[in-house]
Amino acid sequence: MSNSIKVQTCFVILGENLDTELITEKLKFSPSSVLLQTDPLRTILADSGPRTFDPRWNLDCWKNFLTSKQLRLPLDKQLEFWVGKLYPVRSAFQEFQKLGYWSVIDCNRHTDDPELLCIQFRLTNKLVRKLSQISIDVDFAIDIQQQINNPKMYMFTDDGNEVSYYDMDGKKLPGPPDCL
Repeated sequence: MSNSIKVQTCFVILGENLDTELITEKLKFSPSSVLLQTDPLRTILADSGPRTFDPRWNLDCWKNFLTSKQLRLPLDKQLEFWVGKLYPVRSAFQEFQKLGYWSVIDCNRHTDDPELLCIQFRLTNKLVRKLSQISIDVDFAIDIQQQINNPKMYMFTDDGNEVSYYDMDGKKLPGPPDCL
């Protein structure tokens, strides 16, 4: 893994009017933080990031974070930690679902390497099986910080008849770029 790639996971439960005491009791561990819709900071955070595409991220939020040492582990090891922690209390997630809560392992990968064209990660069959038995979602956000003047970024349009490729300056290319 490149040194410029940072991986971060956390476990989150989101919902309207979260019963944070019930969640803590059922999971048998305390949250690292709780952020309710009524918190003044919530309005600032909800509008400041690229993750607002899913409105559930704006609901009440019960979060548990990894330690700084655990955050240095690769993504698969971080996910294995969460599976190990959540699997013993998996019956709680069915109850949370009935209450309308969304339980999710939130995975973020960030890089500041402008030459990086893709980020690869793998979930083993064993890990996928365990995750499905826990009945929680895994949400991935991959953020590749590109420099504005980086000519290796491309856009394309497909009108049903023709696919057209453009560079980031909007100039139409004669065909697909070499990287595609």
